[in-house]
Amino acid sequence: MADNQKPDSSSDKSQNNSQLLKKIQISSGVVFSSFLSFHLLNTGISHFGQQAYDGVQLVLREVYKNPFFEFVLFGSIVAHASSSLLILAKRKAQSHLPLQLKLHRYAGYFVMAAIGGHILGTRGNEILEGITPDFSLISFTVDYIPGMSVYYAIFSISALYHMMFGLRQAYNWFLLRNKSKQTENAVKPKSQFSRFLFNGLLIVGGIVLVSSVVAFSGAYFPIAKSRYPEFVGKYKNFLGEAWFEKKV
Repeated sequence: MADNQKPDSSSDKSQNNSQLLKKIQISSGVVFSSFLSFHLLNTGISHFGQQAYDGVQLVLREVYKNPFFEFVLFGSIVAHASSSLLILAKRKAQSHLPLQLKLHRYAGYFVMAAIGGHILGTRGNEILEGITPDFSLISFTVDYIPGMSVYYAIFSISALYHMMFGLRQAYNWFLLRNKSKQTENAVKPKSQFSRFLFNGLLIVGGIVLVSSVVAFSGAYFPIAKSRYPEFVGKYKNFLGEAWFEKKV
């Protein structure tokens, strides 16, 4: 009898571990989304001008530079990435996945690959080089580093899609977690959440974020570039003089 119970016990343990990983993935994703939503909102505020963007960022920076909040933020990133990788390692090969789910995963992979460099270029720059990120720093990178505008657009849209789809999945998962027919890859929400609203918000958000990159390039209004010499002095040490042949 004992031998017959071992497979069931092992299966139950594996299932419990999978459920725990799923809870960690969802909970940490929700926590990180609280920061990401404000970050993307601030990006959209770039349409109202350089001062408006810098003013909002200054207020938000006082919050996310708090040691406790920073610990929670980076902890949620590590927990979400780690649990997602473990789930990926345990997941069996799947075919014919819904397109929305595929896009969600691909967007997550891109954000996961890029977020380390993004953090280093923002918070890391502030700590290591004393460069406080602002509107002009983003404009500077768009002006002097080829491909940065494309990177900003792809990164922002990927983050937006991964966040919105993930939050919708989290809502459905918590709503249905006690129902026996719940499946991991269920995409159609069995709730009152409107797919039309989701798609509409996603399209509008994507347009706003792409337009924000255009705003950072100076296409909508003149940009104060008084900090450009400061940025050149910091970046030329590892990018080289050739990057900065344009007059600042």
